Amino acid sequence: MGGAEADCRPKHVALALEYLSGSLASSLTYLLFSPLEVVKTRLQLQSTPGFQRVHQAGFLRALGEGISQDGLLLFWSHGLVAGVCRDFFYSGFRTGMYPMVRDAYASARRPGDGGGGEASLLEKVAAGATTGGVGSGLANGFDVVRVRMLRLSTAYL
Repeated sequence: MGGAEADCRPKHVALALEYLSGSLASSLTYLLFSPLEVVKTRLQLQSTPGFQRVHQAGFLRALGEGISQDGLLLFWSHGLVAGVCRDFFYSGFRTGMYPMVRDAYASARRPGDGGGGEASLLEKVAAGATTGGVGSGLANGFDVVRVRMLRLSTAYL
């Protein structure tokens, strides 16, 4: 009972710490830069059919208009929860799971030596593509909700 569990526990703890550190760092970044994301999405949305073109003078002017119309706190909060959730799952999986997947690919190539040694460039690319793709798939629903929340926040403009 003690031997196998003792060996696995530090790996699980390290994996959880990797996942959480990537997730929290990305979520904090989204939290800080949320107004820029709101302006970018609003500028992109106004080129869709049926959307009235409101912001014509560029990014900085649209940022200033959005803050003056909504107020800083309301402007900051448009789509915030969905954006933080998206970054938490996407970046957590992408950055937190990468070392484990990279090592799994490397050990699959060399099953006899216990997985020691450096992963090849191809294994690193495959691990990045795998973790990025799965993370993107996990976060896609949050991204759709975020854009819809931003779309609804511009309905009154």
